[in-house]
Amino acid sequence: MNIIKLQKKYPQFQQGEIFGLQDAFRKLDVDDKGYLDEATVIKATQQTEHQPYDVVRQALKEVELDSSRRVELDDYVDQQLISKLRESSPAQQRMHTGPTRPRAGTGGTGSAPPTPGQPGHAQKPSIGSGGGRIQVQGSSANVTHTINEDERTEFTRHINAVLAGDPDIGNRLPFPTDTFEMFDQCKDGLVLSKLINDSVPDTIDERVLNRPGKKIKQLNNFHFTENNNIVIESAKGIGCSVVNIGSGDIIEVREHLILGLIWQIIRRGLLGKIDIKLHPELYRLLEDDETLEQFLRLPPEQILLRWFNYHLKNAKWHRTKSNGTNDDSVTNFSTDVKDGENYTVLLNQLKPETCSRAPLQQNDLLQRAEMVLQNADALDCRKFLTPTSLVAGNPKLNLAFVANLFNTHPCLDPITEEEKAEIEDFDAEGEREARVFTLWLNSLDVKPVVQSFFEDLKDGLVLLQAYDKVIPGSVNWRHVNKPREGQELMRFKALENTNYSVELGKQVQFSLPGIQGADITDGQRTLTLGLVWQLMRKDIVSTLKGLAQRLGKREITDADMIKWANDMARKGGKGSQVRSFKDSSLTNSVYLLDVLAGMKPAYVDYDLVAPGRNEDECYQNAKLAISIARKMGATIWLVPEDIVAVQSRLITTFIGSLMSTNEKMGGHILDPCIPSIPHLLYPSDKNMPQAADILSDPDINQAYEDVRSDKSDTTWLVLKVRSTSDNLKLAGTGTGDIAEMTESLADDEAAYAYVRMKLGNDEYSERVKFAFVVWAGPNTKVMRKAKMSFQSGQVKQVIRTYAVEVQTGDRRDLDVEAVTLKLRKAMGANCKSFLHSCA
Repeated sequence: MNIIKLQKKYPQFQQGEIFGLQDAFRKLDVDDKGYLDEATVIKATQQTEHQPYDVVRQALKEVELDSSRRVELDDYVDQQLISKLRESSPAQQRMHTGPTRPRAGTGGTGSAPPTPGQPGHAQKPSIGSGGGRIQVQGSSANVTHTINEDERTEFTRHINAVLAGDPDIGNRLPFPTDTFEMFDQCKDGLVLSKLINDSVPDTIDERVLNRPGKKIKQLNNFHFTENNNIVIESAKGIGCSVVNIGSGDIIEVREHLILGLIWQIIRRGLLGKIDIKLHPELYRLLEDDETLEQFLRLPPEQILLRWFNYHLKNAKWHRTKSNGTNDDSVTNFSTDVKDGENYTVLLNQLKPETCSRAPLQQNDLLQRAEMVLQNADALDCRKFLTPTSLVAGNPKLNLAFVANLFNTHPCLDPITEEEKAEIEDFDAEGEREARVFTLWLNSLDVKPVVQSFFEDLKDGLVLLQAYDKVIPGSVNWRHVNKPREGQELMRFKALENTNYSVELGKQVQFSLPGIQGADITDGQRTLTLGLVWQLMRKDIVSTLKGLAQRLGKREITDADMIKWANDMARKGGKGSQVRSFKDSSLTNSVYLLDVLAGMKPAYVDYDLVAPGRNEDECYQNAKLAISIARKMGATIWLVPEDIVAVQSRLITTFIGSLMSTNEKMGGHILDPCIPSIPHLLYPSDKNMPQAADILSDPDINQAYEDVRSDKSDTTWLVLKVRSTSDNLKLAGTGTGDIAEMTESLADDEAAYAYVRMKLGNDEYSERVKFAFVVWAGPNTKVMRKAKMSFQSGQVKQVIRTYAVEVQTGDRRDLDVEAVTLKLRKAMGANCKSFLHSCA
C-alpha cells in the first residue's frame, strides 16, 4: 500500500503514524505471509489503541475482508480498522461490553448502563430481567438475534473450569467472561470438541482433530471445517438438535447459534447423569402405584423436579405460592425458585450442618439469593447462577444449577437387594438399537421428543410423524387420532394409529410378518425395533437414490452396500473383505477403517490403528473409525460398543451413511453429464495422483508467491496439464489484466489460473483481491473434465487464498466487469457462498 496515498486519504494521520502502522503490521506478520489472522489483529489493536475487545472485534467485522477472513495490510490500514476506532465510529458507538458483574458477595449492581435502545447494547440488569441482553448481527443486515449475557458469562466460566489445563487449548484459557472472545475461540472446532468430550467422554477420538503442531503449522479454513464437521456430527450423536447450524456457522462465528449449541452440550452432560443405572437410588422417587417403566419415561427435567420436591416433602416445607395457591411443589426452574426460598430449604435438607435456613429471614431478594449461593458454595456447588440470574428466574441456568446439585449431592437412601433386583431385571432387550433409533427419530424433529423409546411409540403418533418425514405425503393426517392437550390417547384410539403405522409399512414393502398395531401399543420390543429399523433403513437408502439410478436399480440393497464397502476397502489398498455385516471380523473395526481409507486415504493414519487383539484395542479402533467418518461429514448414530458387539443393523447404518457422504464428496463437477464419483477415474489408491505429484513443478509455488506479492509485477499465472501425465506445469505468467490472461486459454484444454485484480473508485480507494479460475474449454475432452473435479482440490492446496472462484468454459464469464462484480459481491458480503474456496 502506497504511504502517500494513505496519507492523502487519512489526513488526520501524520506520515510517521502511517509508517508506524505499516511497521506494526510487519512485526505482527512474523512469517512474512502478507496477512494476519483476526485474533492477532484484535489483540494487537487492543494494546495499541487501548480499546475493549468487543469494540475492536466489531470494528473488524465492519472491515470488508474477503471470504478467507485474513487481514492484509490494506485491510489493516486502508479499510479504517484503526481510524474507525480513533474516530469513535458507529461500531464503537453501538458496541458495549455489557454491565460489569460484581463478584459474589460484593453486593454491587454493576456499572452504569449504556444508553438504552441502541443495537448492540447490553441493558442494565433489574430484578426479574435476567441481566443484560445483547443484540448480535444475523445472517443479513436486517436480522438480529438476542444473547442473554448471564448465559454467555456462566457458560464461558464453565468452559474455563472444565477445560483448564487441556494440552491443546489450555494455553488459551481462561476466556474473559464479559466479552465475545469465547465465541471467536470456538471457530476452529477445538474448544467445542473438548467440551463435547467433557460432557460425554470418549465421544470424539481427539487423535483425529486438526491441531497446530509438527504436521500442521497453522490451521486454515479447511482444517476448521473438518473439525467442525466432527463437532456437528458428534453433537447429533449425543442427542443435540443441530437442525439450524452447520460447520460454516461456527467458522463465521454466529454467536447465537454457538451459544445455543454450547448450552445443549452442557445440558447433555448434566442431564445424562440422571440415570437409574448410575443412580439406582432414583428408585426412591417412584410415587404410589407408579411402575418403574412409567417413571423412566419421564424426561430428565421432570425427574429433577421430582427429586427437588422429594427433599422439600421430607423437610416438611409448606408455603403459599406467589400466585396465591397452596401447592407446595416446584413445577418449573423459573418462577417457583426465583425467590430463593425453595433453594434454601433444599440445600438445608441436603446438608443441614453446613447450609442454614437463614436466607429465609432476609427480605431483599438479591441479598437472599447471595446467601443461598453462599450455602451452595459450602457444598462446592456455586455454579451457573449469580444472584441476578437466580432472582430473574433464568430457566436454563437454574436447571443447570439443580442438575449439578443432584449430580454431586443426590442424598437419596440406598436401595434394598429386592429393589436392586427389580431394576436389574428391567431392561433391556434391544437397548443398544433403541438408543440409536431414539437419536434418529429425534433428528427428524418429531414431537414430543422421544425419551423412552418403547413407551413413547405406543400411541403411534411418533411413528406416523417419522413416516411423513421419510416418505413425504404418505400419512393422511385426517385418519390419525390425536390426544387432547395434557392427556393420553385411549387404548382403542392408540391401536387405530399403530395399525395405520403397520399398514403404511406394508404399502412400502416392509417385511412385517405377524406384526399388528397391538404389538407396538403393548411395547413388544423385538417387533417394535423391527418396524423402526426398516423405517430408518428406508431413510438411509432414500439418500442414495442418485447412486441407485446410476446402477439401474430402484433401491440400494444390503448386497449393494456390502459390494460398495468391499470395493472401497480394496481401493484403500488393504484388501479386507466381508460377506455380511454380521461378520465377526468387524469387531476390531479394521475393515471399517479400510473402507474410510478408500474414501479419503489421507484421513486414516494406520500408525493409530491397533491389531484388535483385545476388547480395549477393538474399542479404540471403533472410536477412531466413528470420528474419522464424522470428520468427513457423515452422520453416525452408533457408538464404539455397537461395533465391538457387531450389531449388524447399526453397522449397516454406518456403511449407508458413508455411501451417502461419498456421494456428496464426489459432486462439484464442471460438466453435469460427468459421473459424480471421481474415484472411478482412479481404480486404486496407487493410481490416484496426490497434490505433491501433480504440483511437483517448483516454479508453480514461486509464481503463486509472485502474484501475491505487491513487490512483484506479476499479476497472473496459468497452470495446464502436461501432455505426458496428469501433472501440472506452469504454462505462463503475465503482468497485464485478466483479459491478457484469458488470451492464453485454449478452447480444447483444461487450465487453472490465479489473477491479482485491483478494485476501487479512485487511486485512494484501491484494494487488491484475487480470483481463482477453473477453465474447461468448450472442446475439452470429457475425461479431462471429469479428472478436474478431483484435480482442482489438489490445486487449491497451493492456490490457497482468493476471494472468488470462477468455474467456466465461456470466455464471457472472464470479462473484467463480470469478475469484478463477483469480487464486489464477495467482499465481506456473502462469505458462506465462497466458504469452499477458502484456505
